[in-house]
Amino acid sequence: MFGLTNCSETPPLKLTLEQRDLVDTIYLKKVQTLGPALDSACEVGREQRLKEALDSILAVRRAEEEALRVKYANPK
Repeated sequence: MFGLTNCSETPPLKLTLEQRDLVDTIYLKKVQTLGPALDSACEVGREQRLKEALDSILAVRRAEEEALRVKYANPK
């Protein structure tokens, strides 16, 4: 025998006020625990990412400058 299936999305979960408070408490505890670890992980790579971004910007600007020099050195 075949069962009926519902192709629509399942309705959103309904939590009681107590359940929402419990979820909020658990979330806040995890954020407080993970927050410093995530912050330090971001700091570890920050200098390298800044250097790479600066190098990329400088490369683009130097290429633009060189193109302008060539353009004005060889007027048509």
